[in-house]
Amino acid sequence: MRYPRAILCLALTTLVLGGAAGCYDSKSLIDEVRNKAIRTRLDELDLGYFRTTLPRSAVDDSPMEVEVEMYGTVVRHKIPALEEELKEQEYRLRQEVVIALRQTNANEIADPNLVTFRERLLTVYNTVLENAPIESLGFRQVRFIPL
Repeated sequence: MRYPRAILCLALTTLVLGGAAGCYDSKSLIDEVRNKAIRTRLDELDLGYFRTTLPRSAVDDSPMEVEVEMYGTVVRHKIPALEEELKEQEYRLRQEVVIALRQTNANEIADPNLVTFRERLLTVYNTVLENAPIESLGFRQVRFIPL
C-alpha cells in the first residue's frame, strides 16, 4: 500500500512541475540576458596624456614634474558619443585636469595605489562630462619626476 501512494505522489509532483516547466520563453530569456550583457560591458577609453610641473612644496622647496597617461572604463555602447564629447570639451578638460594634477601633495604621491589622486581625476572627468559616464579611471603611466 505504501508504494502505490508514493508512486501517486511522484506522478502528481511530475505533473505539476512538468506543467510549469513550459511556462517560459527560452528565446526571450536568452535575448534579455544578451542585451543586459551588451549594455553593461565595459571597455577602455583613452583619456589623454598630461605633463605638468607641481608647485614647490613648503617642506623641501624642490620642483617636481608629474607625467600621467590615463584611461577610463566606460559602458561600451556609450563610447562613440563620449569620444565626441571628449573632443568638444577638450580644452576645458585639459585645464581642469592640470589644475587637479597641480593639487597633488606628498601624501598622495606616497600612496602606492594613488587612491586620492585617482578619485580626484575621476571626479574632474565625471563633472565635466555629461551624465558621469566614466566608471573607473586607470593609469597606463604615472611618473613623478624630481627636477
